[in-house]
Amino acid sequence: GRLLCNKMGPAFGPPTAAASPIWDRLFQTLRAEDPYPRETSVHNWDGPTSLLYNHSRPWVDHISLQGNDPRVRERLTPRLVRGLYGRKPVIWDEVGYEGNLPHPWGSLTGQQMTDRFWHGLSLGVYVGHGETILQAGHPDDEQVLWWSKGGTLRGESPARILWLQQYVAGSRHLSLKRMQPWRSSGAFGCDSSALLSAGAFMLVHVRSNRSCALQLPGASAYRADAIDYWNMRRGSLTQCARGMMHIEPAALKALNLSATVPYVVELSSAPDDCATQV
Repeated sequence: GRLLCNKMGPAFGPPTAAASPIWDRLFQTLRAEDPYPRETSVHNWDGPTSLLYNHSRPWVDHISLQGNDPRVRERLTPRLVRGLYGRKPVIWDEVGYEGNLPHPWGSLTGQQMTDRFWHGLSLGVYVGHGETILQAGHPDDEQVLWWSKGGTLRGESPARILWLQQYVAGSRHLSLKRMQPWRSSGAFGCDSSALLSAGAFMLVHVRSNRSCALQLPGASAYRADAIDYWNMRRGSLTQCARGMMHIEPAALKALNLSATVPYVVELSSAPDDCATQV
């Protein structure tokens, strides 16, 4: 289903600390006048001097950050996702759109759009989808962009995002509510982020062509699978790993999986005696 929510936009300017009383009154008015208890948040401004609105306010149901600018990605920290405003869900919105507009934000490939969702999952956040595909032979004033008018999705990413939804639903360990995002600069010897349930499950989003040294938590044994989210397949990297595990794109290529960077590795608990089963 679709999430219907009230989302305050930045039309009145970014919700800075100085403007917070105004935004507080806007939220209170909206809550008082809305006949339905819809989800409410603020569509946070993506500016170099903008501040985050105080999302701990009782009328804010979730945190919304927009854009794929490095400033936004830097704010999507484990501290924000887990506790800064009371463990409220985080939505990474307007990450870009699959389409062919003459603008960077509206010209993502289907693979880039799909990857935004896996990247967000590894950070412990939800991601918003949009599509801006111009149809050949239609004048500009007759274009029906799904981004603004709805209609029919024509891109390559929706089927892959559905596969991701099914993947999450089919995993008993994978839960944004229970798992902890873990990101530390250079923690794996490469640019990456991970969603972790120690001793049970870890999902790693790797954004590097270099070999990554994955430091597996605790003394538990893990099996490792590579996730080819574009071709919607998976393949086994190893049935048993402990301590340190090295991974690189060549390992995916050897399994006839897409070795395009970024890529995803899933680690799940293996039997303690798995060393004898390799």
